[in-house]
Amino acid sequence: MPPPAVQTEFTERQFAEPYPDGIERHYWTLARNRVVLGAVQRALEGETRRLVVDIGCGRGITLDHLRAAGIEVLGCDLGHAKPISTAIAPFLRHGVDAAELPADVRERAGVLLLLDVLEHLPEPASFLDSICTHFPNAPTVVITVPARREIWSNYDEHYGHFHRYDIPASASLFDAGRFEVIRRGYLFRLLYPPALALKWLGRKRGVSIAPPSGAAVALHRLIAAWFGVETALLPRRWPGTSLMLVLRRK
Repeated sequence: MPPPAVQTEFTERQFAEPYPDGIERHYWTLARNRVVLGAVQRALEGETRRLVVDIGCGRGITLDHLRAAGIEVLGCDLGHAKPISTAIAPFLRHGVDAAELPADVRERAGVLLLLDVLEHLPEPASFLDSICTHFPNAPTVVITVPARREIWSNYDEHYGHFHRYDIPASASLFDAGRFEVIRRGYLFRLLYPPALALKWLGRKRGVSIAPPSGAAVALHRLIAAWFGVETALLPRRWPGTSLMLVLRRK
């Protein structure tokens, strides 16, 4: 595990390695964006406060996808990442703590996103409690984290993860007296067997991701479509490489 002094914000290099230009066409990004969009749309049903705040938004990749679907969303991040597009730049607040967003923004928020953020923190439940104090009117929090401790690898160490979570361990992410779980389940089941095989073989994972181009773009769309099918049809407890939780305040 990383040392206690690990920084929670990404450096420019750390943003560039997993999120290069064109990463929005990668199957993993496409699949996660679609799952998050579905969760946000369900959370906003009947919600008068329509603003979604993506905390730890990075380059704004998911934010761009949500805005294209008609969702009002704003992103903030402690780091200074290059926006994924010039069109999305006005909706990103880089170098800004979520608690420092203007009060009117925080009060209008109805849904909070913490997408692959909490694994970078030594005390995620305390952070979540603090965040919710600053967003008093947002009843729903959508969380994704890396899953399954048995596939811990050099990738986790490289990016400063403290944990990978299974379903029981995910209880440490939040205060059960404050939140109820609306949805909890694994994502990316197809990736779990090869990740486990790499671990057994003692092989290292690549820490950079190459975006698809040319004919590979269509293949990535097909793979992303499969991940949508498995998320919809397979039991949520079947292991995957990511875990998603939708929490609602009690």
